[in-house]
Amino acid sequence: SRAARIWWKDGMWSEFNALMLRDNCFCKSCYSPAVEKRIKLTASIPLDTSIRSAKVQNGEVVVRWDDGHISKYAANWLRENAPPDLPQEPEFSPKSWTASIAKSPPRFLHRTLMTDDQALLRFLSAFRDYGVALVRGAPLNENEAVKFANHVACVREIICDRADDDTGDSQKRRAPELAGAALHPHTDCPGYRWPPNVFLSHCLQNDAKGGECVYVDGQAVVEQLRDEHLDFLHFLTTMPTTFRLHSKSAETITTTPPVILDGRENLQIIRHANWSVQPIRMPSFETECYYAAHHALSRLIHDPKNQLVIKARPGDMMVVNNHRVLHGRNAFRPETGERRFQHAYMEADDMLGRIRILRQKSGASS
Repeated sequence: SRAARIWWKDGMWSEFNALMLRDNCFCKSCYSPAVEKRIKLTASIPLDTSIRSAKVQNGEVVVRWDDGHISKYAANWLRENAPPDLPQEPEFSPKSWTASIAKSPPRFLHRTLMTDDQALLRFLSAFRDYGVALVRGAPLNENEAVKFANHVACVREIICDRADDDTGDSQKRRAPELAGAALHPHTDCPGYRWPPNVFLSHCLQNDAKGGECVYVDGQAVVEQLRDEHLDFLHFLTTMPTTFRLHSKSAETITTTPPVILDGRENLQIIRHANWSVQPIRMPSFETECYYAAHHALSRLIHDPKNQLVIKARPGDMMVVNNHRVLHGRNAFRPETGERRFQHAYMEADDMLGRIRILRQKSGASS
């Protein structure tokens, strides 16, 4: 037989291809449990491999192959790896939010996250679902953002400093005319083909008047744009736009639609940073469409109903999904006090992997 069909207790059934099953044999000659990796070369499996017999024995499916080899498969492994005949639940569904999240944002204590795996699991799960999580009570030490990032996952290196130091003085040196100016909600590093997935901001000092941090859920904005202007959303997901981030010593540049959705129509990546967009090089009619769509998106991003506004206090860390959540700040008055933040980047894939490891460690289902 070229396939094995399994009926489940709930009445569903799944059909497993023989080549897929043979490629995933867990015997010692095919798989190393020590490193949890396949050691048999997939290309060494004959394409005409077939199943001689299959039976359920001691809670496992035992398969005898046409060459006499025997493989055993646990029922839960088969269920988890069933083909589309058995509907698969997504790993998670994003929970969109608006300004109302300010009443109860996902909030955690730093000291607990550093010592309690279950608290860390709750933090990672909240970040996964909402794209944002607030950590309070972090030590006011240099490079604490990097230390926390490496505890949660690991730091993502980019062309900037490992821990970017954002101070009022540094802004005055770089662009004195912009010191204290509002920073419109945006995503970081859009010039990368794969922008840093996670943005971590650690408040070390924040005495200046104003300067509240602003966050916007791109998932919620995309849902609203879909309801109000489906044609604009379609345009933003199909028309390439060039984004460039550069300095005197480095440059990143990519051309891609500003909004990318996944197979379930959820937001995968949004690139929105006004200063990074290069001149639009489209025919006149399409250029008009681009600006109309951009205006509609920007209006939703700047709508106070969609903005989470927080006055960060020393020791606060905000962790946001840079592919989903836009961040910015209100204007502040530099002469009224010092303001200092340190930033670091991570990858959400590493954080999602940590969720699975912590669940396995605690015996919880994934």
